[in-house]
Amino acid sequence: AYPLTGLGQAEIMRGRREHARAPLQRALELRSAGPTDPNELATTLYWLAQAVEPSDRDAGLELAHRAVATYDVSMAGAEGLDEVRAWIATIDGSSVRR
Repeated sequence: AYPLTGLGQAEIMRGRREHARAPLQRALELRSAGPTDPNELATTLYWLAQAVEPSDRDAGLELAHRAVATYDVSMAGAEGLDEVRAWIATIDGSSVRR
């Protein structure tokens, strides 16, 4: 799942959101299928949230909120948690659920 998340992240950074979705969705399937590091799951959720079409803003926000909840549960990944919360604020324009 790690290489798939990295591939999706690279596609987003290139501005190719449509190319990022498939590897990120597959990475999420793999991570959800068994035990995984919560920080890695949260990272995949966050990048998948960014890959969602702007017209489906609610789906992207839901994925991002799941990433926040996953980081919160792990009690680690503070840097990632702050990044996700900042992204949600730019998309949603409101405070992040805690």
